[in-house]
Parts: sequence; C-alpha cells; structure tokens
Amino acid sequence: MRPPMALPSLYRTPEDYLAAAIEQVRVAGSQLTDFTTGSVTRTFLEALATAASEHSQVADQLRKDSYLVTAIGEALDAKAADQGVKRLPAVAATGEIQITREDTSKEVPVPIGWSELSTVPTAGAPSVTYITTARSVFPVGETTIEVPAVAVVPGAAGNLREPTPLVPLTPIEGLRSSDAYVALKFTEGVDEESDDDLRARIPIEVAGRVKGRAESFLAAVLRLENVKSAAVVRPGEYNGQRTLTANEVEVYYQVHGDEPAAVMTAVTAQVSAASMLGQIVNPVAAVPVGIEIELTVYARPGYDEESVRASVARVLGGQDGLGGVIGTFGCGETVRYGAVIDAVHMLPDVVTFDVPFKTFRAVSRAGETDKDIHLWPREYPLLSRVAVTVKPLPGA
Repeated sequence: MRPPMALPSLYRTPEDYLAAAIEQVRVAGSQLTDFTTGSVTRTFLEALATAASEHSQVADQLRKDSYLVTAIGEALDAKAADQGVKRLPAVAATGEIQITREDTSKEVPVPIGWSELSTVPTAGAPSVTYITTARSVFPVGETTIEVPAVAVVPGAAGNLREPTPLVPLTPIEGLRSSDAYVALKFTEGVDEESDDDLRARIPIEVAGRVKGRAESFLAAVLRLENVKSAAVVRPGEYNGQRTLTANEVEVYYQVHGDEPAAVMTAVTAQVSAASMLGQIVNPVAAVPVGIEIELTVYARPGYDEESVRASVARVLGGQDGLGGVIGTFGCGETVRYGAVIDAVHMLPDVVTFDVPFKTFRAVSRAGETDKDIHLWPREYPLLSRVAVTVKPLPGA
C-alpha cells in the first residue's frame, strides 16, 4: 500500500515545541514571564517539549511503517508477510582451516565443532570466528591437514580471499601453542537482505506468481540467498550478442562473491519451475565488466593522505571491489556517473574534487570518460582499478 502523496513529517524538534509552548503561555496572559535559560518556567517547559518531541518521532515512524515504501526493519517484514514474502536470511561463509604442527609423533584427532579459531582484529575489521564442521585426524608423520569449517556468525564478514592466521581459543590435546592455524579461502557468506533489497523484491515476487513472465524468472532467482542481481532477456530481445528466437528466454544472474558454479544447480531448478510448457529457458552466470576510475580529490587541512585515499577506494568499490557504489549496480544496469560523484562527495574528509574524473570507463571498451556506462544483461560492474590523487584544498 502506497501513501497517496508525499506526507509531511510529523516529527518536531524540542526547540519547536518549546517555542510554541512559550508563545502559548504569553498569549494566554500568564503571569509567568521569565523564560530565560535556567529559569523554573523554562526548565519545566523544556521537559515537556523534549517528551513531546520524542512522541512525535514515534508517531512519524509509525505512520511510515504503515506503507511499504517507507517501512523499515520489523515493520517492513510485516508488510512483506502480508504479500507472502520473507526477508532472505544471512548465510555463513564456508571454507577450510589449515593446521600445521611441529610434533608429528602422535595421531591427533581434531573434533567436529572445535572452537573457537578467530582472526586477529584490526582497525575497522573486528575478529571473525570459525568452527570445524567435520572430524579430522592428524596421522602419524603428517605435518599439515586441512579441516572444513564455517564462520560462527553468518554474513559477508566471514568471507576471506587470502590465507589468514587464526588464534585458537580452545586448545587441543596433542597440539602445541606454537603450531600454526590458517583460514584458507572462505566464500559464500552473505549478509541478511537489506530493507532496500527486500522492498524492491516484494513487487517482483507478487508479479512473478504467474509462470512464464519475466517477473516470474526474476523472482525465482532473486529469492536465492547467494544471488545478488539478475536480468531477463525475452524472445525477440537482443542480449548483446544475438536476438533471441521465439519461446527462448535467457536468465542472467550475479552471485555474491565469485563462485557462480556453486549456485548453478539451484538457479536451474528455480527457473525451470517458473517456466511454462514450451519455453526454452537458459540460466547463464553473468560476467563482470571491469570499471576503472582515476580522480583527484581535495581534502581538509591536516588530512592523512593514505586515509583519504583508502576512504575513496572503499566507498567506490568496497572490500575487493565487491561493495561500494559500484557494487550497487547489478546485471544489465547502467553505472551512473552521478552516483559515483555523490558517493565521493559524502566523504567527511573530501571537500571537493575534479570533475570530470581523469578516467571513468569500462576497461573492456573504448570511448570517452565522464559518461554513464551501459551494461548488457549478461554483465555486471566490478571495480578493477581505482587511482586517487589527494591534494590540499587550494588556499587552505
């Protein structure tokens, strides 16, 4: 249910209520005339104003929670449930832990559910803990084994692309404190579906309940936790390489992370169930298109160059180029130059920057920079290179 029009906010600040209360007291001809800071009358009215402001904030959110387009959190879950749609849960990252020991004279069992092996926390990156998911054994004479494991807390934070040292908090009899524990590549960790993503998926799910439509294929694929975005090419449409024939449908999908083969079986089953008799439906893993960005930013006095450079890179591409503003664009979408400008502009240490950027382009394509980048349905953007030059604000 949409609100019929943009409604004004019900929220009022304590200052608004205080000013109105003082005016009402004066209009009423009250003998209370001292409204200076610290006076008994003003202090009493300030308490009333603060309480009224808090109530107005609650009332404003309650009204927003009545509409799909403005509801958040549990209220949005309730609106989704009205349409038979559930928020996609977080998924824990899985991988392997490599254990290397010094003493190989004994057989040492490593139990299932052994915990807790944690990464060392760093600035901006809290510790992540893993537990084993299968029983393993160190045979006599073996120095290294690899044990399957899973992140304790679901979400993308458990994903690791490089071998990472771990600290075992619970020792195992037969292993020394000097033995090495390393988390190998961990993947498939996905955060819980965001409010914005759930809000966008609800109408697709509702429209997709009729088989054979583009919405039915989108709904089928997007309800998989490991699928980040999708696009559908229908009969008679051009997919960037050819025009599809009658009854032929292509469904492109982008996964969280870089393991598209791992979800192919699930995608195939989903699109098959959403198709009509006679339709030829081909699910295809979308391919990344590298985005290259070079820009010059001007920072506030006293800035730290490396910190500013890292902040710009993070807001553009996120960790390993999978997040950030570039990562918000999915299969077949247009990477908006203005969205990148807005993202950089919001950084606290960046005062201004050169526009157009020195480079803003898809690496695989020739053409001018300073243009929106249009993608085919089989493509999604991935930040492949970002170069940031940081300069002091002129005249500062």
